[in-house]
Amino acid sequence: MEFPKISKAFLKKIKTEKYGRLKKSLTVSVFVLIAVMFTRGEYGLLKIYRLHNKVDTARKEIVHLKVKSEDLNWEIHKLKYDSTYITLFAAEQFGYAWPDQSIIQFLPTPEDTTK
Repeated sequence: MEFPKISKAFLKKIKTEKYGRLKKSLTVSVFVLIAVMFTRGEYGLLKIYRLHNKVDTARKEIVHLKVKSEDLNWEIHKLKYDSTYITLFAAEQFGYAWPDQSIIQFLPTPEDTTK
């Protein structure tokens, strides 16, 4: 039995269709792999990105709290040892004054309280 001769154009078409399917399947599998890497598991890229954002937020909060701590330590020191600061603090916070001083208190207007 003799096989018919196959033209070169037909062979070329078969090869390109074969490699075309292979390219499509490889492309789809690569996209699926990337999607799995981004979304799945404990070590997914999205989870790692979110954790990095949480770490950055925590570092900023630590810096903020350190500054606040220093401010409070300064105020504690002043309240313990600085008599001038103590008298100013008592006058501002509690309305205390010496017997020869008069206290003037400014109340907010109703317009100020609505802002």
